[in-house]
Amino acid sequence: MDKKTLYTLKLKLDKHQINFDFDESKSELSFGKSYNLTSKWITGILIIIACFFVAGLPSRLNLPMAQLMKIIFILLSSIGFGIIANAIRKGKNNKYVKKFSKDSLKLVSKKDITEFTNDDISEIDYLIKKNRDNFTGTIEVKTKNKGKYQILTITEKEQKYLKNDLEYIVEIIKNLLQIEQ
Repeated sequence: MDKKTLYTLKLKLDKHQINFDFDESKSELSFGKSYNLTSKWITGILIIIACFFVAGLPSRLNLPMAQLMKIIFILLSSIGFGIIANAIRKGKNNKYVKKFSKDSLKLVSKKDITEFTNDDISEIDYLIKKNRDNFTGTIEVKTKNKGKYQILTITEKEQKYLKNDLEYIVEIIKNLLQIEQ
């Protein structure tokens, strides 16, 4: 794989906070395990705690419109819940390290390794779903025995940027695995 392609892939995966590595000796591409999930959890929890703490202050200080201010701070805590939900989704779908080589795809977790050869894979494609404020894209591997495996989930505000990133990543994976569709 040439350096320009690797650099562009690295930029796209870094943008979505996904670790990336390419081993030239094995011609093996590895990515997975979102980084920064701990900071997302901490940020979400701190926002929730701060909002609930501040929501109690107006009534204790006998400020006018205390009930309205309390409701506003409680609603703002939904930002913290959203950050935590995003961290859970990324952690769940990106829990495996994915290793792509010329003859196989390996999903490596702490407990086991699932391997698919090129002959086992029938299709690699992506799906985009609209959430409230953004779009979530998943890359799926479909096997010939009709199994589907989500290998990557990323979130983006703009659908066109997400589609561009997903198409690029899928094309690189297909080229590396030497799969034609």
